[in-house]
Amino acid sequence: SESRYIEIQRDAAVAMFSLSINDDNKPKFLKSKALKALVRLAESSDVDIRLNVAGAIYRLSMCPEIKRPFVEEGVLNSIISFLNSPTTQ
Repeated sequence: SESRYIEIQRDAAVAMFSLSINDDNKPKFLKSKALKALVRLAESSDVDIRLNVAGAIYRLSMCPEIKRPFVEEGVLNSIISFLNSPTTQ
């Protein structure tokens, strides 16, 4: 069902946010292709998902190795979309 799918996405977003806190985990986001998942989750209409993704993106952006892949994966577009959404204005 749709609500179960949203719950799974919320759990994934919370997990990514939690993992992004530890500096040792940040480079692992590149190796695991988790940035693509972050971009997909950032497109969610669910506010909780988007807030956790925004937190993860913020924390990950502190890692120099991730900055270029952020641009390549479209993370910047996700941030712009998030900032323009009605829930953040």
